[in-house]
Amino acid sequence: MSKFSIKKFSKWFFLGLFIACSLTILIESGIDGTNSANQSNAITDQVQDAIDKNHDKNTIKEIEDFSVKFTNANDDNIYYVNDTLTYDFSFTPIDTSFKDVEIENSNSTVLSIKEESKTIVFNNPGVSKITFTSSRKNSLSKEFIFSVKKIDVQEIKIANKIDYNLNIGETYKLETTIFPTNATNTNINYYSSNTKVASIDSNTGTIIAHNGGETTISVVSSDNEKIKDTLLIKVNSAQETNYYIKDVNIKQTNQIFTTKYKLITLNGTYNDIYADFDINKLKLTLDDQNNYLNILEKKLTSKGNFSIKISLNENKIEDINQLDNYKIKLFYSYDDLVDTQNKSIELTISKLLDVTINEIDNVNTSEKNLKYIHYQVYENETTIIKDNLKISIPFTIDKNLYNFNYAWEFYLLDETTSYPLDTYFKIIKSYESINLTPISNDLPPKGIVRYIPNVNYNNEYIDFIFSYSSEIDNSSKITDFGFNKFNPGENNKTLFLVNSNDEYNKIFSTFITTSTNTLSSIKNTLVNSKLNIEIIGNESNIAEFIKDELGNYTGIKFNKLGSIKIKLSSEIANDLEAKTYYFESVATPNQASLIVDDIAINKSNNNLTINKDQIMIFDAKCSFVTKFIDNTSISIDLTPTLEWKYNNKENNLIFIDETHSIQGLSQTNTNISTRIDFTLKYNQIDITNLLEVSNVNIKVNYVLVNKNIFDFSFTLISTSNEYNKPSDDFLYVPVDTIFDIKPIINDDATNKKVLFSSDDLDLLSIDSETGLSKANKAGTIKITMTSLDDLSISKTKTINIIDTTSPFIIDETKFKPLSIKEIKKDDTIGYYDIDLDFGVSYQLYIKPLFECTSKQLSYVNLDEEDYCKHSVYINASGNITTKNIGTDYIKVIYGNPKHNAYTQILHINVIRNTRFTFNQLSLIIRKSLGHFGLFAFTSLLGSIYIFLAFKKDLNKIYATLISMVIGFSLAGFSELIQKFTPGRFCSFRDVLIDSFGLACGVTFTLLIIVSIIIYKNFKSKKIAKDKNKIEN
Repeated sequence: MSKFSIKKFSKWFFLGLFIACSLTILIESGIDGTNSANQSNAITDQVQDAIDKNHDKNTIKEIEDFSVKFTNANDDNIYYVNDTLTYDFSFTPIDTSFKDVEIENSNSTVLSIKEESKTIVFNNPGVSKITFTSSRKNSLSKEFIFSVKKIDVQEIKIANKIDYNLNIGETYKLETTIFPTNATNTNINYYSSNTKVASIDSNTGTIIAHNGGETTISVVSSDNEKIKDTLLIKVNSAQETNYYIKDVNIKQTNQIFTTKYKLITLNGTYNDIYADFDINKLKLTLDDQNNYLNILEKKLTSKGNFSIKISLNENKIEDINQLDNYKIKLFYSYDDLVDTQNKSIELTISKLLDVTINEIDNVNTSEKNLKYIHYQVYENETTIIKDNLKISIPFTIDKNLYNFNYAWEFYLLDETTSYPLDTYFKIIKSYESINLTPISNDLPPKGIVRYIPNVNYNNEYIDFIFSYSSEIDNSSKITDFGFNKFNPGENNKTLFLVNSNDEYNKIFSTFITTSTNTLSSIKNTLVNSKLNIEIIGNESNIAEFIKDELGNYTGIKFNKLGSIKIKLSSEIANDLEAKTYYFESVATPNQASLIVDDIAINKSNNNLTINKDQIMIFDAKCSFVTKFIDNTSISIDLTPTLEWKYNNKENNLIFIDETHSIQGLSQTNTNISTRIDFTLKYNQIDITNLLEVSNVNIKVNYVLVNKNIFDFSFTLISTSNEYNKPSDDFLYVPVDTIFDIKPIINDDATNKKVLFSSDDLDLLSIDSETGLSKANKAGTIKITMTSLDDLSISKTKTINIIDTTSPFIIDETKFKPLSIKEIKKDDTIGYYDIDLDFGVSYQLYIKPLFECTSKQLSYVNLDEEDYCKHSVYINASGNITTKNIGTDYIKVIYGNPKHNAYTQILHINVIRNTRFTFNQLSLIIRKSLGHFGLFAFTSLLGSIYIFLAFKKDLNKIYATLISMVIGFSLAGFSELIQKFTPGRFCSFRDVLIDSFGLACGVTFTLLIIVSIIIYKNFKSKKIAKDKNKIEN
C-alpha cells in the first residue's frame, strides 16, 4: 500500500475512533445507575486486588527468629522451691507480624508457668524442661532445663518460752522461729509428753492446761524429726492457782477542769481481778509542758478497781482562766505489761464562762401573794405567823463551767431605790435561789426581788413581785401535836445506830392539829407555829441535834451507846402537856444476808450449779434498820467479815480465800455436792444468826460442745472499695478485706472458747482468740477453728484470697488500634468497636477505674467456629495477631473468673489499612476512567485526526482549539442526558472533570504539534547552515 493510502486510512480510522468514543460517552450517559455502577465496580475489584496484594506484601512481616530473656537468672539454672523467675521475648524482625509463642513444660509438678505474667514458679524439687516454640514456624524453638532443690531446716526455736506456771484452764500460744526463714518445708508438729496435764493444738501451737503437774512440750520440724525444741510446762493444782495482771484500763472522763471544779477523780480497772495489783507499778505521765495539772494520789478502791485524783495547779490559776477547751493527755502503763505502753485518756481544761440571762430557763414571775396572820386566842395574846418568800432560778447549764457573779436586790413597788432587806427578813441566798424569812411585823405591803445573773450586765435581770396581806384569826386552837415518825412513851423506844453521820437527818418532822371555823381557807394557821425540841439526859454527850440553815432541829446523831429522852412542847398551846420520846443507840446490825454474784441466798436457792470456768463471788451484807410509825425506815449499810469452811473432795472447784470466790474446774461425775459453811461477824461479834441460810451446796455443770453444730460464721467489716466484696460463703475473699470469724456453737455449751489459725499468716492474718482476720495477698489458705472444750472438735475451711479488681476501660493510647469506638448501653460501655490492620501484631492494655492488685487478664473468643476461621488470635499475655480479614468478638476478663471478675466485649474488625475504601476507590476509578480518562482519550483521537487531516501547522492549531469547543459541548450534553436517566444525576463538577480531561488531551496534542514545529524549524535552519558551509 502506498504512503498516501496509509495516511488516508489512518486519518479516517482515527476519525472513526473519535466518533465511536463520543457515541460511547453519550450511550454510557443514558445507562441506568445500577448497570453503570456494576461496570465501574468490576474494574474497581481488579484494582483493589492489585492494591491488597501489594499491601500484604509490604505489611505482613514473617518471623525470622526469637529469643527468650530471663530476669536475674542463675547461671547454672539451679533454683530453690518457692523461687520465681520472669521471662520475656524479643523477635527478629522486631515488628514481625507473628509473635505467638507456644510453651511446653515437661514436669508441671516441679514448676508451673503463668503465661499472663510471664513468670515461672518453682514448686517442688526435681528437673523440668521448658520448650518455647514459634506458633508460626515450628522450626524456631528454644529449650531450657531447670533444676529445683529444697532448702533444709537447720534449726527451730521456741521464741517465747514461758517463765511462769499456768493455771488449770489457761492457754498459752507458742511462737516458733525456723532457720533459715526461707526453708522449703516450714511445717512443724507439736507433742505433749503428758496430755492429761496439758495438751497443745496442732494447728495453732496453743497449750491448754488441764490438771496440775508437769509436761514437756516438743516442737518438731516435719522436715527433719531430729530438729526440735522443747519446753517444760508446769500447771498449778486447784489449790495453787495463781493469777496475773492481764490488762489495765483508765476510763475516759467527761468532766472538765475549771477554777471552780479543780479536782477530778478518775476510775480504772484491771484484770485478772484476783491478781495482786501493785498500785506503785502503775506509771502515770501527763503530757503537760505548762504544769497545769498535778497528780495527787492513786489508790486501790476494791478488787479490780483503782482511782486517781488529779487537780489544777493553784499557781497556774491566772493562766488557766485564759484557756478554752485545752487538751492534755494522760499516758499510763503497768510495769508488768508491755501492751499498755501506748494507752492514754484525754483531760480538758476550760476557763469559766460568764453567766448571762440566756442560760436561764423559763421563770415563773407571777406575783407571789403572801400572808402574815394574827392569832388572839390564848389569854388575849397576839401571835403572828408569816409566810416565807422563796424564789428559785432554773439554769440549763453545767454550773461547774460558769462563773456566777450574781446579785439579789430589793425594791418597793414603783420605786427605783433598793432598801435594806435584812431589816425585814432573815436571808439565805445562792446563785440559784433565795429564801426570805420575815423577822419584822412591819413588812412592806408590796415589793420587788430583782435577780441579776451577772453584775457586769446590770441591764439584764429578772423581777419577782411579792405582796403581804394581814389576817386576824380569833377562833382557831391547837388540839394536838407530836413527831410524825415516833410515838411518845417509854414503851415505844426507838433504836438508832451509834456513830452515825447524817443518816438520821430530816426525821424530826412534826404535826399540829387545830380546830378552826372561820379561816379554813387561810394556808398559814396554827399548824405553822413553832414547837420546842429538847434533849433530856444528855449530860455525857450521848447524842446531838442536826440543824438546818435556819437553825431548826431536823435530826439526831448518836456519839455513844446509851439512852436519851426528847421533850416536845408548843410555844403557844400552854394548855397542852409536853410529850416525851425515848431513844437508844446500839452498836450491832439487826439485818444480814449471804450473797452470791449480787443475788441474796435464801432457803429456796442455796443449792447452786456452776459451769466450768465460771466464777462465783460470795459476799455478805449487813445493816442496821430503824423503822418508823409512818412505814418508812432508814437503813445504814455496814461492812461485815465473812469466813467459810469447805471440803473440796471432788477437786472440781478452785477456792480463792482472799475474795471468797470459786471457779468451776471440771465436771462432777457423781451427784455429790460440795458444801460451804459461812460465818458472819461484825466487829468481831458473831452475827451468823441474822442469816436466813449460812451454807450452800455446789455442783459443777458441764455441757459438751456439739460437734454436729460446730461451724464458722463470717461477718464482713470492711473492703478496699465497693467493687471488691467477698462471696457470700467467704470462699473467695479479695485482698485488703477485713472480716470477723465467730464460732457457731450450741447455746448450752459450757466452754465456748475456740482458737483460730491460718496455715499462712502472710496471706491471711488472724487473731487466734477473736477471729478478726485480714486478707493480705492473693493465694489459697486454710483456716482452722478448734474447740478448747475438746481439741478433737475442729473445723477447717479453704479460702481463696483473690486480687482486687474493678471495672476497666481499654487503654487505646498503648493499644494503638486503627480506630476504637465505645458503644454505649444504659450509660455504660456496652462493647468496643475496634479496627485492626491485617498482618500487624498488637498488645492489649487496660485501665482499671480503681487501683487494684490483680494482674490476671484472660481472654475468650466468643466465636465457637473453627480456630482457622478466626480473624484474630489473642494469647494469655494479651498479644493479638490478626489472622484473616473479617470480624471477631473477644471477651476480656479482668480478675478471677470464678468471683469478682469484670469484663468487656471487643468487636474487632480486621481490615487492610489501604489509602481508600472500596467506595472511595470505586468513585476515583469512575471519575478518572469514566470522565477524565475517556474524555482525554477522545480528545487525543480527535487531535490525531486533525494532525493527519491538515497540512499546515497553523491550521492544525486552529482545528485543535475548535475541537475543544466541540469537546466542551459533548461534556455538557452527556451530563444533560444523565439528568433524565433513572438512577443517574448530572453535576457541574463532572462537566469540569470531563472538560479538564478534554483539555489535557488537547494540551498534549498541542505540545506535540509545537514540539514538531520547533523541531522542523531547527532542522531546516541546520540544513541551511550546512548548505552555506558547502557553498562557501
